[in-house]
Amino acid sequence: MAFQQNGSSTNFFQNSQNWPLKYIHQNVATGALHDSDERYPPPSCYTNTREDVFKRIAESDKAIIVIHSRSGQGKSAIAQTLTERHEEEGTLGAAFFFDKTSPNCNNPSRLVTTLATQLARYVQGLEDGIAHAIKLHPTIAKSALKQQVDKLIIAPFQALMAANFDGAQDQVKWWVILDGLDECIATSANRRGPTRRESERAQLLVLDLVLKLQSSRLPFSFAIFTRPQRGIMDCCRQNSNVIEMFDICSLPSHETDVETFLRVALGRIAPNGRSGDEDRGEDEGEGPRQVDDDVDEDSAKPDWPDEDRMQQLIDMTRGDMLAASTVIKRIEDVEGDPDDELDRLLENGLQPDPAPEAEPTVTPSAIAGLFTGATIQQIGNIQLGGTNVYYTNPTNNVYDVNLGGSRQVHSIGPVLPHEEGQRRLT
Repeated sequence: MAFQQNGSSTNFFQNSQNWPLKYIHQNVATGALHDSDERYPPPSCYTNTREDVFKRIAESDKAIIVIHSRSGQGKSAIAQTLTERHEEEGTLGAAFFFDKTSPNCNNPSRLVTTLATQLARYVQGLEDGIAHAIKLHPTIAKSALKQQVDKLIIAPFQALMAANFDGAQDQVKWWVILDGLDECIATSANRRGPTRRESERAQLLVLDLVLKLQSSRLPFSFAIFTRPQRGIMDCCRQNSNVIEMFDICSLPSHETDVETFLRVALGRIAPNGRSGDEDRGEDEGEGPRQVDDDVDEDSAKPDWPDEDRMQQLIDMTRGDMLAASTVIKRIEDVEGDPDDELDRLLENGLQPDPAPEAEPTVTPSAIAGLFTGATIQQIGNIQLGGTNVYYTNPTNNVYDVNLGGSRQVHSIGPVLPHEEGQRRLT
């Protein structure tokens, strides 16, 4: 059976003549798409880097590959580049980039509808089947996610396979790529946000949906990028018959890739050759993104920095992409001479940014000073003589003071630990 692409227009859903797809587009997390305006410019790998990662993924004999590492090691850049490659090759089925800062992209509620509409976009013949499923189940976007998987993906795809089966042995393997599974943090009515346990349940639900798709024997392969959260890793180990896991940093080429990143990025911001208007962002919230502008190691300026200082930088970063990204950000953001900033880095190391000045300390004694002649008799919901002081707004540090039946409000700053023998204001 040979499937073909429907095309790669990012407006496919809106331009579709099938009204059900236009309807379900309202329930798509467009910010999670690899070509979304919300993610522009997306992180991407430098040319000739991460090839061992791509080879390991391509050669895996498991249907699901989980690629993990600690924060800042370039997982999102790899996921983006992998997605773009499969799109160019005509083997991309769908991708979803979780983002903990986006209410539409930090939970699984729109995952299945987003995957289904992309499959309709990329797999020729599947659009009609998904549209038919929506007509039969017009409220499917509000159904349980497992029901959505059954009706929006599995049933239409199985029907398409049955209708187009021609006895061919070789099938297109459609790739589904999920980035930032650890950033799937669930939704919660709690004003403080979801608990760790709630987020873990959301992440395991995503893995359960992937396993459900894998068990349906459809021609899918999955690449999932995540930090190694315990719940995620435990689930993967329990399903090792269909899941392969590997750590990016464990590959022999990782340190070489970090070195290449340093050399190319420094070449782009060399003194008298800086390109400060180039797109730059932050990968996973830490360090500048790796932006692929068809720049490779050969294009880096060989004169700066000199090899001795370059080796010092390589030793300083010790094969850590986050450290390398921090070096580039420090040098790139400096207003003066980048050469001077490089020397400061080599002399002082990667010191953390200076902490903001501490706000003034306010103790119960200072509170007592608001009232002439008042003495502290008890510290709790503090009583100052006959005066009750209630700490009513910790966000704005406002204290509601009851003075013998009259009420006054004082804004006196944060309350910090007090002298020995005094209790903290609560």
